[in-house]
Amino acid sequence: MLKDVQSIAAALYDGGWRASDRDELIQEYDLTSDEADAICEQLRDYEDRQIDMTLEKLAAQFGTATYEGKTYFLIQDAYCDYISTYDRTMYTALAILADDPRDDDYQPLYTVLWQPVEGWESMEDEGDVCEWDTPCDVKAAYVSYNIDTGRIA
Repeated sequence: MLKDVQSIAAALYDGGWRASDRDELIQEYDLTSDEADAICEQLRDYEDRQIDMTLEKLAAQFGTATYEGKTYFLIQDAYCDYISTYDRTMYTALAILADDPRDDDYQPLYTVLWQPVEGWESMEDEGDVCEWDTPCDVKAAYVSYNIDTGRIA
C-alpha cells in the first residue's frame, strides 16, 4: 500500500485528476484497486472542499436566497428587468444549488426572482427595493454553470 496517499492525491488533483478517473489512474500508474480506492477517496475530499470553498466565495460576493426550503447560491448581482412572464418589472439573478448533481463539471442554473416593494421606484438604496430574504419565485434557466471556471454553457 502507498505510504503518503494524501500527498499523492494532492499532486494528482493539481494535475487535473479526479475521483471519477479511477480506472485511468490504475492503468496510468499501475495501482492496485485498494491503492486507487484510497487515492480516489482523498480526491473526492479535495473535490468536495473545492466546491465548498467556491460556494463560500459565491455566498460572500453575491449572497444566497432560500426558496421552498432550498438554498440557492447567486452567481451574479441581482438586476432590475421587465419579466414578460409576470408582465412586470422584477429583480432577477442567476443561481446554483449546492446539492445539484454535477454533469461534466457543470451545474444547472436557476433564475431567482424578487418582486419590488411598493414605492421602490423612488428609493435611492437598491438594498431596500425588495425583500431579498424572500424571493417570489425560482425557475430553471435551462443553461449550466461551471463552478470552477465561472463559464456558462
